[in-house]
Amino acid sequence: LWKLENKGKSYLFYLKNNQDISVDLSNYKGDFEVYTINATTGNITKKANISGGKQVTIPQAEIKEKVLFVVKK
Repeated sequence: LWKLENKGKSYLFYLKNNQDISVDLSNYKGDFEVYTINATTGNITKKANISGGKQVTIPQAEIKEKVLFVVKK
């Protein structure tokens, strides 16, 4: 797992296996969008909308290598 963050605004994760991601948005109210980028094909899929103000767990799809992008709306 590799992570780059601009706390409260955007988060970028690189994953090599199917692991769930936990993001602490406790101090950041508002809505966030979650996108999955397949690192092999480059395909981008909007995965979900999540709400801030709490710890959030994002389950992962069956893609071996992927980038997960979480951005505030």
